[in-house]
Amino acid sequence: MNEEEIIYWTIPEFYSKPECKKIIELGLSQESGEAKVGTSDETGVNHNIRDTEVAWLEEQWLYDKLAPAIQDACINANWHIGWDWMESMQFAIYNKGQFFHWHQDNRAVYAREHEQTRNENWVGKSRKVTGQVHLNDDYEGGELQIWQPTWFEGDELPKGVVHYPGKKRGVAPVGALTVFRSDFWHRVTPVITGTRYSLVVWCLGKP
Repeated sequence: MNEEEIIYWTIPEFYSKPECKKIIELGLSQESGEAKVGTSDETGVNHNIRDTEVAWLEEQWLYDKLAPAIQDACINANWHIGWDWMESMQFAIYNKGQFFHWHQDNRAVYAREHEQTRNENWVGKSRKVTGQVHLNDDYEGGELQIWQPTWFEGDELPKGVVHYPGKKRGVAPVGALTVFRSDFWHRVTPVITGTRYSLVVWCLGKP
């Protein structure tokens, strides 16, 4: 990887604090459940990899603002990534001790018969770009960390530099949108105190 390659693109105050409060209230009003991961038991839940609650949102006013901003981020970062659809948005709730271990978002191509394929426009596409909005800052821990890979050694994760997008006293600023390629390794560290809320969306494109 070129050392000058941009690993992530952050837009501070992408959403205002009142908008973030509205998103949190909206997310908390939805039915939530334990987050699932790709490698897991038959329930899809694996607390060794991920421990958090999630709900799903499809509010058009959120898409209308996120889509052009993420597209601009891809252009500004010079990623040359093509995508043409967005998945349902994930509202994530991380309480004390909860986390999401190192992982990538670029899952396998969505098939029509796959149980998680909620929309015909997802078929034949995979995740290309990830956007995450940091909705609050009244917590400690819960850092989004992105790993810039340099090489692999056996089955270990890539060795490299860990980036802290918008890091301020361990917490990203409220309303910030962080955009990165879905094939980059990243994690959310355990929450120490408080509750962390975030909104995540994945942009889909042909392989």
